[in-house]
Amino acid sequence: MSRVMIDDRWLKDGTPGRVKRSVGQARDPMAAKVPKHWKTTLYGHGMRWRCRWYQPDNHGRHLQRSRSFKSLREAEEFASAMEDDARRGRYHDPRDAQRPFSEAASAWLSSKVDLKASTRGRYRLELDQYVLPRWGAEPVGTITTAGLQDWVRGLQAGDYPVPATRHHAVRPLSARSIRSIVMIVTGGVLSYAAQNG
Repeated sequence: MSRVMIDDRWLKDGTPGRVKRSVGQARDPMAAKVPKHWKTTLYGHGMRWRCRWYQPDNHGRHLQRSRSFKSLREAEEFASAMEDDARRGRYHDPRDAQRPFSEAASAWLSSKVDLKASTRGRYRLELDQYVLPRWGAEPVGTITTAGLQDWVRGLQAGDYPVPATRHHAVRPLSARSIRSIVMIVTGGVLSYAAQNG
């Protein structure tokens, strides 16, 4: 990721400081005394400040990303945090948090190269029977501790979603099974996702 640039979406480059200040101080930007030749076509519409940065994709191309803010202060704080994360090697595309849990689960299981076949089979079964029916389509970044706790209570009570292909009755699970499903498999996927952005 390169440097984060901040753009004023409402005013053109070279706008005098007094004009910028009058827009910033006005409650209604349409009431501010701004000469027409300094206004962009977006003037007064949407959020005023935009942060832009370029991020490499998997094919070596640099794609532009952006995020908009109401105030310059918010945009500057975001830009500083992004640049700090990039310097420290912690930057990840914010949209990665919107990827489905099932993608992270598949990548996590593929990363387990040192498993015995029986252990890999158990993890696959636990994912397919208990984890993915509940979390598979959920964006990884939206999974909360409270949501996980509700799901665990459902596993204990025998009240949890199951795949359509399952032919036997849902039953309460033992503490040992829940520990494996939640701590090892689900926790492993979430840890893997966090470590890989």
